Amino acid sequence: MGRESSSVFSGTVALVTGGGTGIGRSIALRLARKGAHVVVAGRRAGPLGDVVSEIEAVGGRGLAVPTDLAQIGDVKNLANASIEHFGRVDHLVNNAIMNYGGAYDAVTVEQILHMIGVGLTAPLILTRLLLPQMRERRSGNVVMIGSTAFVGWPEVVTYSAIKAGLDGFAQGLRREVVGDGVHVTTVHPAGTDTPSMTSQARREFVALGFKIFSPEFVADAVVDAIARRRPRVIIGSWEKRHVWLSHVDPRLIDRTLARMRPGFQAAMLDHQTPSS
Repeated sequence: MGRESSSVFSGTVALVTGGGTGIGRSIALRLARKGAHVVVAGRRAGPLGDVVSEIEAVGGRGLAVPTDLAQIGDVKNLANASIEHFGRVDHLVNNAIMNYGGAYDAVTVEQILHMIGVGLTAPLILTRLLLPQMRERRSGNVVMIGSTAFVGWPEVVTYSAIKAGLDGFAQGLRREVVGDGVHVTTVHPAGTDTPSMTSQARREFVALGFKIFSPEFVADAVVDAIARRRPRVIIGSWEKRHVWLSHVDPRLIDRTLARMRPGFQAAMLDHQTPSS
């Protein structure tokens, strides 16, 4: 895939939200090493600047745009700044998320709205703003970073709903723009070793039998999904079977997750994803 995928990315422009840490950082650096110029967005200027320095260290060009994705004005500014600086966006990677874990009725209304704003509304609006220039060039890629929780997991109910929404959006939009040269995909990672995974969450997820993947592994899957125009990628063998069974035998998954719920409860205790 190396040489083939490099030709796909060389000289192109990518925008990665949540690009300061974790999966977003790894995606930005992978794309830069493939020859893409990269815009990274997130709330904290410090980590974004560090990523731009790393991009420049491998010979690329980067742009940091501090952005609060919960604010539509910031989302519009991000799209405009990317176009003004690089002239276009070829690859949009909607990666940023905010997650407040715990029982659904223990999460506040304000937290739910914040999660939806960052994790669902912002990706849809950003895609809407950047899609016309992709369709005009008859070239482009939109990637939604989902989660294997999109089938519906306890203790992360709003997060599950957001990821399911991203998946449905991606499937529908891909079928809408399939004749316009634009590809839309969703990459659903399993448990990933990012700053948002607390030591307690890691311990509990491992005890439940989950394999924890590296951000670099996920980034490679994203690069491959773009290069090979894959419609949907699910990371993890157990997770692939889990997703399949959730459609063909949902009652079995209900019973499985009921048994696993104490582990989910322990993993999500006081959990909040830090904003990158």
